Amino acid sequence: GFGRTHILRGPLFGGWVNSKDVFSSQAIKKVDSTVAKFKRFLSKIPSAIKVKAGPLELDPSKIQEDDVSRFSRFDIAEYVESLTPVLRERRAYILIDDVDDVFAGADKDAEFVEGLLRAAKEINKAFKDLMHCLVFLKTGVFKLFFENAGEYDKLRDYISPQISWGQSELTNLLAVRIRQIHKKAEIDDKTAWELEFEPAASIESIQKHIISRCVSGPRDLIVYCNMAKDRVGVAKIKMSDIEQVEDLYSKEKLATLNRDFGSTYPRINDFLQQLFSGETQTYSNEALINLLTTKVIADERLRAMFTGQDYVLYATKERLIELLYGIGFLGFKRTAKAPLEFVITNPDPGSQVLYRAHEYQIHPAYRQYLNLKA
Repeated sequence: GFGRTHILRGPLFGGWVNSKDVFSSQAIKKVDSTVAKFKRFLSKIPSAIKVKAGPLELDPSKIQEDDVSRFSRFDIAEYVESLTPVLRERRAYILIDDVDDVFAGADKDAEFVEGLLRAAKEINKAFKDLMHCLVFLKTGVFKLFFENAGEYDKLRDYISPQISWGQSELTNLLAVRIRQIHKKAEIDDKTAWELEFEPAASIESIQKHIISRCVSGPRDLIVYCNMAKDRVGVAKIKMSDIEQVEDLYSKEKLATLNRDFGSTYPRINDFLQQLFSGETQTYSNEALINLLTTKVIADERLRAMFTGQDYVLYATKERLIELLYGIGFLGFKRTAKAPLEFVITNPDPGSQVLYRAHEYQIHPAYRQYLNLKA
């Protein structure tokens, strides 16, 4: 709801205005006029709302008044002038995550996502090294933007590679969380894990098992460990506890696919269940192509079930392999002895590498719920 404006307003200006001991009085004074106008602008929004049976509508005439009108138009030079004094004393970062949660409907609106990225680009250009704006996009939202952007070429140089998460990054991340909980900043990662997991001799086995079930990085790690912690309470987590909650975690992961990619691929979890339930977990190149051809491309029953879904209607074996890899459902081996690669560690292996892989494997996170054969 519109309560979110108060959440945004506090972090945006409150930290500067209420930090007299951090910033000089001269710097704080420069921000005051901008804060006042910003508050006046936000205060106009509730009275401008027109409630109908459908979506809410705004009456712009009730917002555009006096200097508030000028403020509401994006004049970045005014912001730079007002905020530069405090930013010279302490740099700032604007971090925008969970875009589709903060801005309802963003996962269906490529123009909005493009506009948000362009705004972040302009902020970074205007403030230079004084303020940095970073926007984090889920894979599904980025795909929507990438395939529909009007001027992708003007943003290309400002887009960083997809973040990858390996075992060392994930074990360190959880260790940081544990150190914070126990207020023991000085201990190393292994000792931190031993505060919550036992026995110490099998910590590496527990780490390997948990991280092998992480499809999308930190979020999965935290969810899986919290499920195990809920099971044991104040006791330490054993391997048996991890195994006991894997059914629940596996079900949650399939549901998460629909939450993350459902706007791009509607009913993707139903599609995957129809395609893979009770099938094998590992496939040769030939076996996977045969399954995709038989059960999707040439199967009128399944195509009828997903009528109107472009990813089924226009399916080719190449597109399906890219889709399955891109959402983290499928991994591959380049050769018989090569390590298994998933999108979490290799976001872009290249189309030809993906199509010609020696072997494919469904991610272990989905094995239990889909009842996959070894």
